[in-house]
This record gives sequence, C-alpha cells and structure tokens, in this order.
Amino acid sequence: MPVRRAARDRSRPGGHGLVLLERLAKNWGSVPAPDGRPGKTVWLEVTAPQLPSAPQRP
Repeated sequence: MPVRRAARDRSRPGGHGLVLLERLAKNWGSVPAPDGRPGKTVWLEVTAPQLPSAPQRP
C-alpha cells in the first residue's frame, strides 16, 4: 500500500503523488492488484466544481 515518503526537495521529480492526493482528494485509497500480481490501483474522490447557473430568461 502507498506510504508517504519523507519530505523531499520539491524542485526534483518523483515522490510527490501522495502529497497531491492529500491536497486534492476528498477521500482516497488503494487496492492491491488481483490474483497476487504485483502492483496496485489507487483511487480518489474529488468534489465536483460548482457550475454557474444559467441566466434566467424574461
């Protein structure tokens, strides 16, 4: 299962995925790959943006 790494230099690539998930997702988790295969699926829920209301017609 995903484990957040210790803080790293933000200017270097890699290791930022869980930080993004924690900031953007309302909820998230992971599921191991089926049948004992290596890997995992990470899922997340985000809040839908509020859409502007359509103008009222006279």
